[in-house]
Amino acid sequence: MTAPRAAPPNLAIWAGIAGFVGAVAVGVGEGLIQMSPGADYTDPSYAYFGLIEPARLTVGHYVSVLAAPLYLLGYWHLSRNLAPDRPKLAAVLFGVAAYAFIIGAVWLGERYFLARTVHAVAAGDATPALLADFARHNEPFVNVLRAAMAVI
Repeated sequence: MTAPRAAPPNLAIWAGIAGFVGAVAVGVGEGLIQMSPGADYTDPSYAYFGLIEPARLTVGHYVSVLAAPLYLLGYWHLSRNLAPDRPKLAAVLFGVAAYAFIIGAVWLGERYFLARTVHAVAAGDATPALLADFARHNEPFVNVLRAAMAVI
């Protein structure tokens, strides 16, 4: 059995850069979605989301969710560098990191919906318009999936 070929150096470097850009963008997006001075992040009713303007929630939502896949390139880059002579260990590291981050990305993608629900409840506005708003923020991602599948 032959050892797997190493990725070309340029590919590994670009994967690392993409992962770093993704990590920064996800952090910025997450900050836009849920960070507010003086907020009580232990509040089980998520009242801190009520302090954040809907436009800021929207920008944070799209920035974080669309940048999240770049994390996988960063994890691939790290796993190859942490265990270059142990391809099975590198694969396990990548698999665990990717799985954990995908779960995290789902959590992150739902933050917008929690925040908008807090806004609607506070305004006494939990109506079909809230559902339509959720759909506007959720359904575009299936088009990203479809485009990726078409490329594949």
